[in-house]
Amino acid sequence: MMDEYPALACSVLDEAVSGANKCIQTEELSHVALGIVRLRAESALLPPDTYGAGVHSLGEAAIELVMSDEKIQTDELTLFYCLKKWADHEPEVHSNKKSTEHRLVVAQRLSSHIDFSKVAPTDLATTVSSADFVHFEVMALAYKTQALQAEQKGINFCQMRTVQHTTNGKVMVQGPGLSAVNGAYKSTSARN
Repeated sequence: MMDEYPALACSVLDEAVSGANKCIQTEELSHVALGIVRLRAESALLPPDTYGAGVHSLGEAAIELVMSDEKIQTDELTLFYCLKKWADHEPEVHSNKKSTEHRLVVAQRLSSHIDFSKVAPTDLATTVSSADFVHFEVMALAYKTQALQAEQKGINFCQMRTVQHTTNGKVMVQGPGLSAVNGAYKSTSARN
């Protein structure tokens, strides 16, 4: 059944992890459910509304298990989306699940399992930065890591402010930092 409806694996995992009845069958069921979440993470955790609750059905222990799992086959942005959706979900009144405020505190702690340096800078600047549980310092570290990796790959961040080439072999320099060097220069390069 969980193979056909992977979102069901989240409910099964939550029951197996948080249930008071810890027996061999429960442990086996939790391994099967976690295996489905690992292999089909997006469809299990972020299903269309008609196919189950997915990440919404996970309690604190189960979401921690998923977020800390090193074998899950998905990207870091998808894990972020899962954590955000879980944190933003308001549990039903009669549910034993924690409040949204508590979920934000848990999400902040669990966000340490996400390697934000593997998230595209545009997604960091838009999607991730809007999350209440990801601090500025985490974002700054991700950008720093990305910049250092880009520099190691040969991307040169140090460039002239303005260099204008003309067709008559002169180079116009403006704004390099010292106004004394602004002006037109005759190019001595063989590439004119």
